[in-house]
Amino acid sequence: MDGAIELGLSPAEVARGARRVAWRLRVQSWERALSGAEGGRRAAFAWAGVLASLPVLFMVGGVLAPLVVPAALLVALLVTRHGPSRAGRVVMLSAAVLWLACTVLFWWLWGVGFDAADAGQPPPAVMGWYGPSFWVGLGAFVTFWIAFVVRVVQVASTRGTVHSRS
Repeated sequence: MDGAIELGLSPAEVARGARRVAWRLRVQSWERALSGAEGGRRAAFAWAGVLASLPVLFMVGGVLAPLVVPAALLVALLVTRHGPSRAGRVVMLSAAVLWLACTVLFWWLWGVGFDAADAGQPPPAVMGWYGPSFWVGLGAFVTFWIAFVVRVVQVASTRGTVHSRS
């Protein structure tokens, strides 16, 4: 910090910049670990850590618990942002948006059906979309994770970290 003062820089700005750089390096380290760029074993342990933390997040998350899955989708999108092709990211982003829309529609319809049942009325006609919204959302969710795996393998192969057996 003494050098910052000699150069006419604010020590607070230097510290803030150092924190930003440290945060970016941590995020890049996790991205590399989760994408398999640092080896399969480290990727397996990193994903095991993510999966092991999910029950804890659901237990202590309270009202924020429903944000765990969209956060996982966002992390997966960030992990796969490097590479030669954007098609995988477009598929992943489209599937994530479709899944989110179907999930919101599904839970809204569930509430509508619950309210109708609570009032002793027959389910409204809009409840016909209850099943399709679930299945389309599930398909989008599965598509997202399949595209994620394909994308991770593509990124790892361009970096030379995937070894094929000949």
